[in-house]
Amino acid sequence: MEPKNLQECLDLLIKTPAPGKEDFQLADEDEATTAVHHHGGRGLRNDWNLWDPDSPLHKFFKEKYGLWHADDMSSIIFTCLHRKLNDKPLDIRGQCKVFYKHWLQYEPENEGMPQLKAFVEGEGDVELT
Repeated sequence: MEPKNLQECLDLLIKTPAPGKEDFQLADEDEATTAVHHHGGRGLRNDWNLWDPDSPLHKFFKEKYGLWHADDMSSIIFTCLHRKLNDKPLDIRGQCKVFYKHWLQYEPENEGMPQLKAFVEGEGDVELT
């Protein structure tokens, strides 16, 4: 099943048995998310079509959060998963601010920057669906 939004991603990852999930949960957040970026993250980005701008999940991240790069999307997924497993606030807007600062430095003219900027400067609740 290919999820269509962040909530579906989290629900699927939480209910699916996976070796190392407990180690992922118990590890420091940066350590855990960095460890999965190249291995599980690559598979997730490919299996869930995050590189395809026409896929429902890519469109969700672009439309809701202003993200256009699959690495940023998978980072949000894994960071939110780690936080959810540890009963911590997801702080999606805060996560996106890190990406905004990165892209501002390396690709400030990207057509997605205005939407990402609007999201990170916004206020209020952030939708997962």
